[in-house]
Amino acid sequence: ADGTDGRPFALWRGDEEDELALRKGPQHMPAPKVPPPGHAFSYNPPEEYLPNEEELKEWEELDPEDRPYGRFVPKKFDNLRSVGAYE
Repeated sequence: ADGTDGRPFALWRGDEEDELALRKGPQHMPAPKVPPPGHAFSYNPPEEYLPNEEELKEWEELDPEDRPYGRFVPKKFDNLRSVGAYE
């Protein structure tokens, strides 16, 4: 007489989807993939990546945008402890 046929029903139907959407927060955005550093960025690069005197003079004359490695000049260090933190 009250309109139910005795079967159970979800009293708060529809609210669980809204609650899940609010609980999840913003969607995850992965960080962009950065290519690994090359041989020139090593603390002990091969000799062919080290510039000689002529190449250094040419490098200083170029604009920073046109340089092969930007503002970075490949240098050779004996060990990783010898590398300075910042220049």
